[in-house]
Amino acid sequence: MSAAVNQDPDTFKTSLYSQIIYSVEEFSSSSYSLAQNQAAIRIITDHLKAATFLIAEGVRPSNKAQGYFLRRLLRRAMVKMQELKGNITSTV
Repeated sequence: MSAAVNQDPDTFKTSLYSQIIYSVEEFSSSSYSLAQNQAAIRIITDHLKAATFLIAEGVRPSNKAQGYFLRRLLRRAMVKMQELKGNITSTV
């Protein structure tokens, strides 16, 4: 709904994601406006947001159930961040 109110089809250009995207851009020295970076930044942003909600609900990284899912979210966000920074070239 937020994207519709802003009349922009890109959900990630809303205020819900703008601060996270800004932080990712700053840390990785890359720009969301470049097409080659958008997919990785969207994955990082979405995974960090989901991980934040899980942590707020008391989930902690572990080898079981929700903890495993949290670990996977954080790991994939980290791998994509390393790709943005140019440290690795593989995909997950």
